[in-house]
Amino acid sequence: MKTKVQVPQQEPFVDLGLVPTAPAPQQAEGDVEDDAHDDVHGTGDENAPQQHEFDAKIDDPDQQPPVPEDPPIIPLRRSSRDRVPSTRYPSDQYVVLLSDGSKPKYFVDAMEDEHKEWMKAMQEEMDSLHKNHTYELVKLPQGKKVLKNKWVYRIKQEEHTPHPRFKARLVVKGFGQRKGVDFDEIFSSFVKMTSIRVIIGLAASLNLEVEQMDVKTTFLHGDLEEEIYMEQPEGFLVKGKEDYVCRLKKSLYGLKQAPRQWYLKFDSVMGEQG
Repeated sequence: MKTKVQVPQQEPFVDLGLVPTAPAPQQAEGDVEDDAHDDVHGTGDENAPQQHEFDAKIDDPDQQPPVPEDPPIIPLRRSSRDRVPSTRYPSDQYVVLLSDGSKPKYFVDAMEDEHKEWMKAMQEEMDSLHKNHTYELVKLPQGKKVLKNKWVYRIKQEEHTPHPRFKARLVVKGFGQRKGVDFDEIFSSFVKMTSIRVIIGLAASLNLEVEQMDVKTTFLHGDLEEEIYMEQPEGFLVKGKEDYVCRLKKSLYGLKQAPRQWYLKFDSVMGEQG
């Protein structure tokens, strides 16, 4: 006896991995550039100003920069107080003390100045030089160099007198000196503020008195070791010896070794006093 077996029909197998997908729509090249431009500069609004418009405005040579306005003019404020004249100095002397023209720069200016005290001041300086035996007149030796000099004028105001003091000083032009010929050592020690504070502190703690001494024409007391020659001061040429020069025996202001020579002189005197 034969038996019939019914087999169920199977659906055909389909490989989904091999089925091609639908291609995505490609974007036009111009659209890509527009999107990139919009990403850089913000939105893609057509009404927004483009970069080339700004460049045109900046590069425009005819465009003038804005001119700043001038600040408003403020009137000066004048003092309404009455001016009180000085009780210490008369008006004419007050002008002399503050005016730059009151101090002559050259010997000729001093001679033409309205103040005749300059000649008196120079004569006092010359008397001090002669009294101190600062120089002697000699013939200039052959091969020696002569230094020049000049007058320096100052107006000093004394503490206890209302009248100013006219001061003239003879200064050597030391920049013409030669090292090894006109000078050698120029070092000079000087006092420091710490030493002065120590002395004042000791005087205060020990109840001592402190006195100050002022040496006039300080540098004129230093003895010179070098052979230095200087021209005769202007306005004080000795008659009959116009071609003579001054052979310096002591220091003068302006010499490079003047501070050192004064220190050596002071040190020797203080050493003799113990």
